[in-house]
Amino acid sequence: MLIDIRTITRVPGTELAVSGTWTPRGLDLEGGDYVFSDPIRFEGILSSAGQGVLRLKGNLSASALGTCARCLAPVPMPLAVPVEETFRPGLGPDGTVADDPTEDPSFGYEGHLLDPAEALRTALLLALPGRVLCRDDCRGLCPVCGNDRNTTECDCLETQRNRLSPFRDLEKLP
Repeated sequence: MLIDIRTITRVPGTELAVSGTWTPRGLDLEGGDYVFSDPIRFEGILSSAGQGVLRLKGNLSASALGTCARCLAPVPMPLAVPVEETFRPGLGPDGTVADDPTEDPSFGYEGHLLDPAEALRTALLLALPGRVLCRDDCRGLCPVCGNDRNTTECDCLETQRNRLSPFRDLEKLP
């Protein structure tokens, strides 16, 4: 989705209501550790800060499906992500200038159209947890038999520990 910014870049303080939906493919979110369901929604305000600088502020909502790091169960995750980004003219979409090695935290635009997709993608990815758990006390999978220890009790670890223990023969002493 491209936003025509001609009406707001002329006068600082001018605002434009922005809303849109994207598919996971449209934000390049396919093929990662999370599966996003359609649609990914954004609602917010784009405002002019003067000298071509634009500020995007709003909320991004999406639903993702992750995998528990301990038991491999699917974990649905509703996401509500606050977005607050700055756009500057002449920068590339990722915020860099080809000849300028400094890092500017702003995103860029050229001409009279602004594409917020890269900024929204970045905000969404940064909001995802580094490690997904189905619940805080997840017991995970048994490393011996592979059963989900949240749903099935097993004594594999205790049996293995007793079998490998150098003190196992002490039980036989009178």
